Amino acid sequence: LELDAENSSKAYTLAGAVAGSGTAAIGAAINVVTISDTTRASVDGTALEVSDKLDVNAAANATTKTLAIAGALAGTASIAGSNTSNFIDNTTEASIAGVTAQGTGVTGDVTVRADTRGKTYSLAGALAVGGTAGVGAASSVNSIAGSTTARVDGSVFEAISGLDVEAESNSLI
Repeated sequence: LELDAENSSKAYTLAGAVAGSGTAAIGAAINVVTISDTTRASVDGTALEVSDKLDVNAAANATTKTLAIAGALAGTASIAGSNTSNFIDNTTEASIAGVTAQGTGVTGDVTVRADTRGKTYSLAGALAVGGTAGVGAASSVNSIAGSTTARVDGSVFEAISGLDVEAESNSLI
């Protein structure tokens, strides 16, 4: 018996602004991306007879790619600013709870696995040119949070050949 729950979320964004004037110019570009998902695979409160294997797997993969560029050009003064903000907050759960034996019960391998992967790529840039003054500022704010859980709780396995419970989380900013 194999139970799989999978989720793949992706967000790709681009923001841009250009301003020009003989006297003063202001350009701004902003990106905000939020991914917040729950991926759950669970066998709960049942009687089982499984002679091969029992696998419960939950996997989540979230990716953001953002770009924000702003520019301003003016004869006297210019201001340009950009920001990219990326927030990933995923919950990934794999569980077996309250399982009892029916007949011979579960006699093969039991695997409970939760895997979360989060990646965020961002670039922010600004260019300001003015005859007297030019001010440019760029920022990038990135956060990857959440929880990854694999568990076996309140279950009876009398004749299984192996038990593997794994929870793994990998993030890249």
